[in-house]
Amino acid sequence: MIQAEYIAQNPHMTVGSTPAIVDGVEMTVMVNTFEVQLVAKDLKDSSIVLRFVGDEIAGAQALFVNDAPITVQFDAPAPPPTP
Repeated sequence: MIQAEYIAQNPHMTVGSTPAIVDGVEMTVMVNTFEVQLVAKDLKDSSIVLRFVGDEIAGAQALFVNDAPITVQFDAPAPPPTP
């Protein structure tokens, strides 16, 4: 497990593309998207950009306000079983 400290920067609404099926045809559509950049406190030039669409937007906007401290935990997947 790795834990890192970030600061939320530049949260904003924009428009992004996503694959969708419209009238039975797969195509790329444009959707409202909430974006935020998480800038690492202890790693120089290290950041993560998160994008949220649909029902995820309201919760993300409430959580990721500008300059909010964010703690992220990265867990390694379990090793595959030995045959």
